[in-house]
Amino acid sequence: MADPSHDYAFTDEGYNYSVYGTQFGGFAGDEDHVIEEINVLSDYEVEFVLNQPLGSFLQNMGMNYFAITSPAALEEYGSDINENPVGTGPFVFDNWTKNSTIELSKNEDYWDEGLPKLDGVTFQVIGDNSSRLSTLLSGGIDLMDGLSPDDIEQVNNTEGYEVYERVPNNIGYLGFNTDVEPFDDPLVRKAINHAINKEDLITSVYGGQATTAANAVPVDYLGHNDAVEEYEYDLDLAKELLAEAGYEDGFDFDLWTMPVARPYMPNPARAAELIQAELSELNINANIVEKEWAVYLEEIELGYQDMFMLGWSGVNGDPDYFLGSLLSTDGIPGSNQTFYSNPEVDALLDEASSTIDEDERAALYEEAQVLIHEDAPMVPLVHSIPVLAGADTISGYVLIHLRVRA
Repeated sequence: MADPSHDYAFTDEGYNYSVYGTQFGGFAGDEDHVIEEINVLSDYEVEFVLNQPLGSFLQNMGMNYFAITSPAALEEYGSDINENPVGTGPFVFDNWTKNSTIELSKNEDYWDEGLPKLDGVTFQVIGDNSSRLSTLLSGGIDLMDGLSPDDIEQVNNTEGYEVYERVPNNIGYLGFNTDVEPFDDPLVRKAINHAINKEDLITSVYGGQATTAANAVPVDYLGHNDAVEEYEYDLDLAKELLAEAGYEDGFDFDLWTMPVARPYMPNPARAAELIQAELSELNINANIVEKEWAVYLEEIELGYQDMFMLGWSGVNGDPDYFLGSLLSTDGIPGSNQTFYSNPEVDALLDEASSTIDEDERAALYEEAQVLIHEDAPMVPLVHSIPVLAGADTISGYVLIHLRVRA
């Protein structure tokens, strides 16, 4: 069991607050806060004055955390503003029943004449994938997110329904706690990289709805290094690396396994069993550990784990949100659960963050990925292709994707 030597924890309650501080270098009054002032130029123009360059600034402003808020609504609702959203979109908020429904109605004053065409939209919360699918196929809802890969064939074979695919915008990975033995040894980490058959995972866990990953950054992102080759599946090479590290007889460890399905890991239990079986070929005995989700997240932030299963989804289309969050020493608090720290990587990521020219940024991120790949603080497993299912009576539905490299 790993020693819980990291004494910080991070809760969902402060997530938006922390993301702002990380993405913008702090808060008003802080020395490294990049926003010097904000000026209203007209009814439809606002000016942000920065005291230093920030390459991801426009991308960050597109994140849902940083939407411009109605001053009148903020004054009226105060800290309850998130439960009483006000905006300029095609629908207006009517009602929210927690863990049940969100109801929206047509915005009669919408700026684009003739839209929206619907009188309203209701979001229904159905936590279980199979229950969502049953509700869809019985006509209770028109569209569902989070379709399990196992159910794609059923939807395709059911008249009146179709499947929608999202562009991969995530990474599912196995993370090493690089502070504890034997995962503090890069040779061991590389050996395990060579021991995981990603293609088998894609077939058995993702139903073919994924691509193998070489880096934490999704393939279509600015700065993804296409030249970095994945650690090939090679058990003989894995055994050689383990022997070189002094673990020719293998070892025992705890494999922390997600208790919930996510787009980047739709069936964690099945994935853990496959990984366990593959590592046993090297006399590495993986004890599968499951915990309640909130406890799982809190304890891997504290460093209790040996090796763990997790993932990350993009929210602003920028590589810094992946590399800067997951693999820099000073990323979003609680997101670097590998505790990986490489000063050269940090310097490259810092320079890329403060660079405006996209070609220069891309080159810096590509260089950082070479070093990260060599250090192997994680096993990048897959970039999954999340799928939705809907009735074929829906027309004009467009999946919204974040801006990525063309």
